[in-house]
Amino acid sequence: MFDDIRKNKIFTLLEENEYKLNGEKIGKLLSISDRTIRKEIKEMNEVCKNHGFLIKNMRGEGLYFNVFDQQNFLQFKGSRASSPLYFDINTKDGRMKQCVLILLNENQYMTLEELAEKMYVSRTTISHELNGIRSILNHNQLTLHSKVGKGILIEGTEIQKRNTLISIIDDSIDFSQIETYFEWKEQKEYVQTLQKKLPLLFNIFHLYFTDENLNNFIYYLVVMADRIKHQFVLDLNAKEKNSEPYTQLMDQLIALLTDTFGMEISESEKDYLFIQVKSKVIVKSDQDPLFNEVLDAYIQSFLDKINENYYYDLKNDEQLINDLKSHIHSMLYRAENNIRVRNPMEEHIKKYFPLAYEVTLYAIRSIKDEFPYEINLGEIAYLALHIGASLERNYQVKYERHNSCLIVCGSGFGTARMIETTIKQAIPNLFITKTISAQKYSALPYIEEDVVITSVQIEEKNKPVFKIETLPSKKEIIELDKKITREISQTTDLLLKYFSPTLFFKRSFKNKEDAIKTLTQAMAEEKVIENEEEFTSAILKREELGSTLIGEGVAIPHPLNLLSKRTQIGIALAEEPINWGNGQQTQLIFLLAISKEDYEEAMGIYDFIVEIIRENHAYVLSTARSFNEFILKAKMIYE
Repeated sequence: MFDDIRKNKIFTLLEENEYKLNGEKIGKLLSISDRTIRKEIKEMNEVCKNHGFLIKNMRGEGLYFNVFDQQNFLQFKGSRASSPLYFDINTKDGRMKQCVLILLNENQYMTLEELAEKMYVSRTTISHELNGIRSILNHNQLTLHSKVGKGILIEGTEIQKRNTLISIIDDSIDFSQIETYFEWKEQKEYVQTLQKKLPLLFNIFHLYFTDENLNNFIYYLVVMADRIKHQFVLDLNAKEKNSEPYTQLMDQLIALLTDTFGMEISESEKDYLFIQVKSKVIVKSDQDPLFNEVLDAYIQSFLDKINENYYYDLKNDEQLINDLKSHIHSMLYRAENNIRVRNPMEEHIKKYFPLAYEVTLYAIRSIKDEFPYEINLGEIAYLALHIGASLERNYQVKYERHNSCLIVCGSGFGTARMIETTIKQAIPNLFITKTISAQKYSALPYIEEDVVITSVQIEEKNKPVFKIETLPSKKEIIELDKKITREISQTTDLLLKYFSPTLFFKRSFKNKEDAIKTLTQAMAEEKVIENEEEFTSAILKREELGSTLIGEGVAIPHPLNLLSKRTQIGIALAEEPINWGNGQQTQLIFLLAISKEDYEEAMGIYDFIVEIIRENHAYVLSTARSFNEFILKAKMIYE
């Protein structure tokens, strides 16, 4: 098809929605101007006329294909997989990822000129984005090595390179992005074959995967096969060799993969495949008795730390214990073997379940010396869901959060994305987990989301279903929002109880540390905290574990321990954005000082902050010029 990814996106949208889209609607979907769309279509038509069709506009209806040579047109459509680029190089993020993708498939140095030629951009463009490329690689434990006269080369292990490849093509909530990648690579048939055959194989041996773990394993297998075919093989001395009860399973798995991909698999690849299988399988407690003692001790210490610091005693929650046994068993094995965990919901969990996340983070980090496992933040976010559910069951800790929704679409990928975009624009506080087909929906035994929005007629299961048009109007979506919204936030005395004009600052700050020091110093003067140095040190130590910027430019610095004499919230409104680390900026800072005595009641603070993010009030609050104006704006959140 077209050499330009943006043009291909426009073509796909028009193909699925002839006479339904105009330039303005397409511009909104692709986040570009109507004028740019007109320019793109003009350029597209220069190509189209040589392939038997033109893109035309019918007044009052929309854009459509005017086909005058059907055979030529069909040949053009059939060439869509031939594009040498996967990512959208019209965006900086897309260009950097495409550069990484190209370099991961090179085993020798490549000059910037050669890379620029493959990317259809200038050498200067590539040069300006090298730091961003290095950042992506460093995040995945790889380095970009430069050599004068030779160019650049990615250095690192083959496992790290495979993990990086999967990471950059798989960062969406659902699996749509990675599925598109395998279509582009003409590998979709492999994915479908393994989706049919692998569950049958694992069932024979009474081993069970979650749907997400099974898909992740399949994606790894397809990437593995592609890398082997291009001579990128593992050089691995596995810590753990294949053993009973896995020997027969692994023999049959290798036979299946050899037949599917038509290639031999080396011993090092087989060893790592065994580690992959064990890392993703749901292990029943009686299947690995030797590890049970360590597992029980880990869970005991984990829950003890929660009780010691937050006074939540969850040790008698049998449902939680069973859930933790299943999850932590695989989690510790993944940590031992440096297996990537896919958690696209990490930021969502951090934003809308902040208390459970903080409790879990504290407990995991506190037992690190006793159990030297390196648990990443994606794993911690998953554990936080179990802790959050237990807090609700045992302590009625509620979370004011986004309603979540599943979208079911009967049309193509372009239409599905258009429905998503329309809903996100009209209902920003509705969290869309994924978009699936009616066929996939019918196979689901249980719906995790709060509601289902569908463009086709489907059966209602355990969650309410809302039917919309294939191309819903904004008015229809607004009406839908009213139907979905069931509860209204109740006004509390939170603002009067925990906010104070003596702990409010509106000014410029040099950096993050300056803002934190300003607030902790004021808290010491107001006798909120006893030891300013200890309190500040504890806050900075928490920041080292992971950023406390939880979304929408809202930061909530706090110590891991409950160190304050009484509960108060310090407020810092920065006149200019402050760098909070990892390229993130904030102008709205809540410093949380929570005491042991009233910690449970003060948990409403987290509800208040979640509501700020949920209703997109961060910017409005950060523009307040005084404490009184801030309180007035804050009260509007509850109205």
